[in-house]
Amino acid sequence: MGWEAGGSRTSPAVSSGNKEDPVSELASGGGEATGTTTTMAVSRRASVDIFLKAAGYLDCAVRHVFPQLSAEMRRNLPVDLAEGVIRALSLQALGQGVDIQLGMAIDSAKATLAVKRRLACEMVKYWQQAQDNIMNLPLSNGWGEKHQLFVKWKYVEAKAAAYYYHGLILDEGNTEKSHGMAIAALQAADEYLKESKKACEAFNMAPPQSRIMETAPTLPDFALALKPDEYQLPPVHSCWSGENTNSVELGAK
Repeated sequence: MGWEAGGSRTSPAVSSGNKEDPVSELASGGGEATGTTTTMAVSRRASVDIFLKAAGYLDCAVRHVFPQLSAEMRRNLPVDLAEGVIRALSLQALGQGVDIQLGMAIDSAKATLAVKRRLACEMVKYWQQAQDNIMNLPLSNGWGEKHQLFVKWKYVEAKAAAYYYHGLILDEGNTEKSHGMAIAALQAADEYLKESKKACEAFNMAPPQSRIMETAPTLPDFALALKPDEYQLPPVHSCWSGENTNSVELGAK
């Protein structure tokens, strides 16, 4: 399977519409669902279609628009419109599309571990190529640096998912070697997951920040409205009088 930076990067199952392929079935809404589940599935498929369309526009710019620009004009373009950034955005759109497909597979009772592993591995390739195109660009402005951090985070996160599903499949083997490889893969998944959490935090903390970082305000001080109902002990029953109590004690002796 070819993954050249300038060529078609859509999953073969999506681009060919092969209904026998489980990945294609996920993309086309295979399986039965009703109510909220159907609405969510439709929204996810619509999101994948939008990401594919965005990737197509950006890929067209790389393959058909940039070659028509003179070398001087390309040098004078803002860094945000550099060819590497456009390539990275196209690959990012595909990576996010596969991310949604993986979520659909996780929620689908029909999706096998093999399908989930395949999607996770495809996602790794998209994000790796996106990172290769963007990491060495001089993106000194805040948004550019934040974009680089986002791509790094998603790349590491994709590797965690890929090693996790790869480990689960290896663990299905019946040999000591396969179990050993499964343990190694799951340990790698755990390490990449920890790294992705750090990368996610670095992305969230990098300026410009959209997340509210201020401490929570002090809560208003209200008087307590509920109080316990008053209760008084009832009068002492006659059986607890002193004379009766003494007779009970003598009888016990």
